[in-house]
Amino acid sequence: MLASRTDLKNYALRKLGYPVIEINIEETQADDAIDDAFQFYQEYHFDAYERTYVTRQIKANEITVSGTVGTFLKDEWVISSITGSRFQVYDAIPTLIRTVSITNGNLQAAEVLTGEKSNATATVVSVALSDVQNGYIPLPENIHSVTKMLPWSQVNSSMNNMFNIQYQIRLNDLYALTNSDMVYFSQTMQHLALMEQILVSEPQLRFNRHTNRVYIDSNIKDKVSPDGWVVLECYGLLDPDTFTNVYNDRMLKRLCVAYTKRQWGANLSKFDKIVLPGGVMLRGGDIYKEAMIEINDIEESFQSMFEIGPNFLVG
Repeated sequence: MLASRTDLKNYALRKLGYPVIEINIEETQADDAIDDAFQFYQEYHFDAYERTYVTRQIKANEITVSGTVGTFLKDEWVISSITGSRFQVYDAIPTLIRTVSITNGNLQAAEVLTGEKSNATATVVSVALSDVQNGYIPLPENIHSVTKMLPWSQVNSSMNNMFNIQYQIRLNDLYALTNSDMVYFSQTMQHLALMEQILVSEPQLRFNRHTNRVYIDSNIKDKVSPDGWVVLECYGLLDPDTFTNVYNDRMLKRLCVAYTKRQWGANLSKFDKIVLPGGVMLRGGDIYKEAMIEINDIEESFQSMFEIGPNFLVG
């Protein structure tokens, strides 16, 4: 039972003949072979990742200030002295002003802020930009793909809210449903879902796992107030050091052996066909060719048997 990276590396060497014969491969080359095998495994094997949900609280831009004179009013516009940046106050205390978005430039330290209604003033100390201002939401490094985002209404509303449509249906009609079938309730909920799908379209997402950023092609500030939540449905890579059964995966072990064999053959191919004392001939080129055939077979098996197929639009 393999349970660590070292176990997997030693397993690959044993399958190639160690310690009966010497495997001419350096320690870092063996590590590289394991890395390459894991990279292919995580890209093509459905057991390498699992569906998960990432929650992110949408924060407001936080402007730390000093020397505040007066009181900034909620929803009033504030202008800066140097860059001419403007923003609307979401809430403010003497040392901190929060705003949803900043327009006409980026605030700088030492700028003087002036409220258009209150005439309050303050000096900028530092600015912490929010996800809304940056235009993207950062994701953990283990996220492999993003499939969808849960609707704003489901994430940022409460079922106990008396203005919630489901609350009203349950309040007014649930007593009647106990003495009849669920056809009416089911049809009503399907109709509401269809209306929401037509009138409130799902936001479009853009994600690239090399940047670990997801871009939401929608005006977030009009959908979610500061301190609201965004929930993304994603596929995240399993951490093999946490779930050690990954190291014992049958296809991963085969791939590690083949990649290690390829490196061994590549090393020996530099001295191919050299005859050693005793008549032994090095055949690194043949070992390399055998490894490449094995790798092609294994990779084809991955793609044909263990890869999740593309999502087709059915309708």
